Amino acid sequence: DDSRLKRTGEVVLWAAFRVTPGADPAALRETARASLAFRKRTQPLALASAGCIFMNPDPVRDRIPEGIPPSAGALVDRAGLKGAVHGHAQVSPTHANFIINRGGATAADIEGLGEEVRRRVREQPKGRAHRAWAFPPFPSWRCRSASAGWLANRNWRALRRA
Repeated sequence: DDSRLKRTGEVVLWAAFRVTPGADPAALRETARASLAFRKRTQPLALASAGCIFMNPDPVRDRIPEGIPPSAGALVDRAGLKGAVHGHAQVSPTHANFIINRGGATAADIEGLGEEVRRRVREQPKGRAHRAWAFPPFPSWRCRSASAGWLANRNWRALRRA
């Protein structure tokens, strides 16, 4: 959950990867299948969403309640917000770090729900939720898919307010 890009606002335009030969293709396919099966069980992949909405807390820097994993979804769940609704946006009942579009959700619906989640998590002892996203400046924008204009981490410093 940490990257220099969060601090600098830089954007990656190109990347080169070095792959070491020798891995068994069948084993790689099985690992990929197992990973996808796990994500399908634990995330609302079949629904329109923007993926994870809040950044996971940093266990070194952030205070995390005893017995709670350093997970934004766990903090949202602890605040009792799984399934919470604002307009046509809903905190996913499957994974509390996803806000899903129940059909026709506007940016205002999603942002309103996100702010309500942040407020309620903050009210919990040692609770804190940092937004991992920024919204386009026009209210008529509608969330249709994970790639529908979301600007994750673009203005990270400005969004780190507690």
